Amino acid sequence: MTLRPYMKELSQHADEHGMLVLFWRRQSGKTTWFGWRCLKLMAANRQSLCTLVSASLNVGSELTEKEAAVWQKIIEGMRKEAKENGFKLETSADKLAYDDYLDMLDKSRLEVKLWHDKTSYSRTKIIAPNVATARGYSGWVFLDEFGFIPDFRSIFEAVEPISSSDPSFRICMATTPPEDDAHYSWELTVPPQDTSFTPNPRGNWYTSQAGIKCHRVDAWDAAAAGVMLYDRNTRQPLTPEEHRAQALDRAAWDRNYGLIHQAGGTAACSLLAITEAQRAGALTCLAAEDDFPPDWTRFIEPDIPTAIGLDPATTEEEKSNPTGLVIAQRKGSKKAIRLVVRFKSADDRLQRSMIREAIEGCRSRGARLIGLGVDASSEKFFAGIIRREFCGLLPVRLLVASEIPREQEHLKPSERQNTKTFLGNLFVNELEDGNIEMPAARWVKDDWRLVIHCKGGFSNKIDAAGNHGDTFDAAKQANYLLSFGCAGGASVSFGTGIGDSLFDRRQRDPHTLRSWLIDDVPHGRHMAG
Repeated sequence: MTLRPYMKELSQHADEHGMLVLFWRRQSGKTTWFGWRCLKLMAANRQSLCTLVSASLNVGSELTEKEAAVWQKIIEGMRKEAKENGFKLETSADKLAYDDYLDMLDKSRLEVKLWHDKTSYSRTKIIAPNVATARGYSGWVFLDEFGFIPDFRSIFEAVEPISSSDPSFRICMATTPPEDDAHYSWELTVPPQDTSFTPNPRGNWYTSQAGIKCHRVDAWDAAAAGVMLYDRNTRQPLTPEEHRAQALDRAAWDRNYGLIHQAGGTAACSLLAITEAQRAGALTCLAAEDDFPPDWTRFIEPDIPTAIGLDPATTEEEKSNPTGLVIAQRKGSKKAIRLVVRFKSADDRLQRSMIREAIEGCRSRGARLIGLGVDASSEKFFAGIIRREFCGLLPVRLLVASEIPREQEHLKPSERQNTKTFLGNLFVNELEDGNIEMPAARWVKDDWRLVIHCKGGFSNKIDAAGNHGDTFDAAKQANYLLSFGCAGGASVSFGTGIGDSLFDRRQRDPHTLRSWLIDDVPHGRHMAG
């Protein structure tokens, strides 16, 4: 096969990286190069396995038919080259009728074998993306058009260890930028800020912000390599600029041919805004899963407004939603998400002890606690218990997503936003304006990116582990209290003299529960909300 200059460049360096992305423009030969590369690997390594995962096989019969035609052509080229080099190539679909061939491809049963002799062979499997089987991949794994694989984050999590398990194994992925910047491929491939590229027939190399090596071939690189674009009517060759001028959807052209990462799509929190917030909070904010991190209180500043946000869940199944707990502080125009904690538990005692530790930890540092905001949309009964137990220590505000917050009551009914939309907009605006500092933990960013715009409001996607943007929801509760106070909650005045410190008591017994309210709180300070 005659390789284009950028294909030769990639072939010379593909073995140097455990994980690699082909970031090439549409119709530049990504799938063809994958087929050629599989043939070379099979020829060089007896008993080897190449797994080629194609997104096209997962999105409908029409594309499957197109994929079948592509693979018939590629396999015939592989067969010819194998014969010229003294190998025998066969597939599991040889001598089948086209419909049977299509069915085999559609059901991920197409396999290509390259025989080295009468007893040994290497093989390539061509399959659709499937999270259930991804953990079984090994050897060389090729992911074609991974920007169009639904829930690619879960696929990536399953296959990523391949490049770490054996120094000879590789992961090679190909795509163009997705339309929605919430898709995981967007952040895996986005180049460092202010990166510029000069047209080069061999393509351009860069390392993405996620640390992955990418080989980039846009319309200008491909044109320099002799791969042209053509007029829709006259079929005359066009420059990239001329082809873009004819495009009906120039944003789509910029993605498919210009390889431009365009911020936007459905994600409520832009990747840029989160990146800046995490950079600002890298040294002053913490995140932890399952428990509070050691010495977390040293991050709490004294004598400034402090709020606690809680998005409760009372289950602990593998894919159930976790509880999100956030402590936030306001200093001038900035709001710092000092602590983000996520945990799953069906034991309400653990959840209440975590709330108590948050309260007492903040008070031990002299923080000015203004309230606890609790999402009471789905766990109303449990939220009521929380309010009754803690309203003697600080104001508690229960917030129900479908209700109209008091800040919206003066508006015309047609202009009002429900609590979910109002609090979501309030927090996203602060984030996008650069007023939020947050922990630099990757899982926090991933959790917040699960929140999407939907029909003028907000909705939360669920990932494979059951995470649901719960820490975002907890953060927006805290942000709301820092913005408007806790009016409407169970407000009482309180001091510090409630006997033995609850924060200290948690250090001795994290499951001390309701007894402190009954035994230690002076009469009249435990108030039903």
